[in-house]
Amino acid sequence: LELVGARLTASQVLDLADREPVRRRFGLDDDDLARIQDRVHDSGIRWGLDATHRRPYSLQKVSTGTWETGLDRVLVGVAMAEDERSFERVLPLDDVDSRAIELAGRLTELIERLTMALDGLGRSQSLSGWAEAIADAADALTATGDRDRWQRAELQRVLDDLLSEADGAAAAEAILLTPGEIRAHLGERLQGRPTRANFRTGHLTVCTLEPMRSVDRKSVV
Repeated sequence: LELVGARLTASQVLDLADREPVRRRFGLDDDDLARIQDRVHDSGIRWGLDATHRRPYSLQKVSTGTWETGLDRVLVGVAMAEDERSFERVLPLDDVDSRAIELAGRLTELIERLTMALDGLGRSQSLSGWAEAIADAADALTATGDRDRWQRAELQRVLDDLLSEADGAAAAEAILLTPGEIRAHLGERLQGRPTRANFRTGHLTVCTLEPMRSVDRKSVV
């Protein structure tokens, strides 16, 4: 939701890719992220998914510097021989090692999934539509490990609570919220929720050496 309506600059998307759940979904390590950052810089990616994404800024006819154009350069650079200079008016990126094919594919998949997620989150829709769109975006862009699997369950609980607050299924379909309204409505709920002892908030907890029976054994490191 933070990226809905954003310009999607290179730094914004790289920051997203650097988050642990996104890293896990796309199998990215520190070396992968460093190589991706180099490719993004070399391919001239600045902001915008594509030219259409720049329409609110009256730049819908300018595709230079978008993620679509930059990724096309990377992918064509991987596929073409060194003596070939262009393909379908796409200038290939120089010095792209053939070993980068798999990483380029993962980056392309991330951008494609991000595009689909933003399409689902970028319009006014019913409460049930929002619950489905948010869950789909979370599953498409993130993955949880054994220790933090509870976070996905917590998100589902928040979405279920959102639907239960509506007065029946008909109300859940009839109430339409804009992206800004749903972001404000869910802002506090999507933050870490403390238990009675303020554990499992996502932050560091300092405590005395006393029995903590309210903490699940999987949460204890």
